[in-house]
Amino acid sequence: MKKNLAIIPIRSGSKRIKNKNIKIFNRKPLVYNAINTALKSKLFEKIVISSDSSKYLNLIKDGFNSNKVLDYLKRTHKISSNLSNTELAIDHAIKFFQNYDNIFLIQATSPLLQYSDLINGYKKFKNSNLDSLFSCYISGSFIWSYKNDKFKPENYNFKNRPMSQSFKNKKIIENGAFYIFKYQKYLKFRNRLFGNIGFYEMNKYLSIDIDNINDFKIAEFINKNIKYFKN
Repeated sequence: MKKNLAIIPIRSGSKRIKNKNIKIFNRKPLVYNAINTALKSKLFEKIVISSDSSKYLNLIKDGFNSNKVLDYLKRTHKISSNLSNTELAIDHAIKFFQNYDNIFLIQATSPLLQYSDLINGYKKFKNSNLDSLFSCYISGSFIWSYKNDKFKPENYNFKNRPMSQSFKNKKIIENGAFYIFKYQKYLKFRNRLFGNIGFYEMNKYLSIDIDNINDFKIAEFINKNIKYFKN
């Protein structure tokens, strides 16, 4: 068995930001950040770039000069629509890349992910004997829910507001930057999270997931000043 397979899915047709996954970020296409982070971690026997766009795949091939760790997989538009969940891309990839112990799903729209996060997340995954793991940040915010024109506090009593420094009812916020899960057990559950689930905490400010142009601008600003935002 080979140890670790990384899958980086990048579909075309994003609506809020045109060609989001290849929009120039830090002078290079956005997806380059995820690829370089995965390569720097040195965790992977293979890093698969999965896309419905030949343009995207060719752009990456040109930029990485036939790096032997990287491989490229064209998937159909049928499993790459706005309504297609990422598990469809995983299912497609593992038809071609088999006999691995673990899969890492790495999101191109989390450009501030550090290779040290992948390494430390993997250490926790192994040392805690987990079946699956997600990256997150932990929020000590006072959170309210809103439903049917009514809203209420989720994690504190507003009539007895705790001091912020002693607030213990914190929330674990899945940030989508990366997931790790066992290959063979994924075949059973067909879901990225299953069994004994754990989490890896990232820096909140490096957890941004680019969904719109404001997210993109904030990520650019943090990236240019990243030494101030790291732990």
